[in-house]
Amino acid sequence: ILSDMRANTKLKYNNAVPYAKLSRPRALVHFFGRILYISLTYLWPFLRFPLWKAIIWALFPIASFGFSFMLNSQINHLVD
Repeated sequence: ILSDMRANTKLKYNNAVPYAKLSRPRALVHFFGRILYISLTYLWPFLRFPLWKAIIWALFPIASFGFSFMLNSQINHLVD
């Protein structure tokens, strides 16, 4: 969320990539979409499941995605 806010204020992402200014309605929808994503992914499991299941529910998807990304990045660098 913070990188989105920085990119919208500076109109650059990571001070390198030009970033188009979002209209006010689109920025609000984007912001609330991020809040919904974070709420459903990281908060809802702790309200719905026992603690051990909630931790698995919240951490497994992001950890498996990160592992897959790192694995594929290494394979890509080996092919270069």
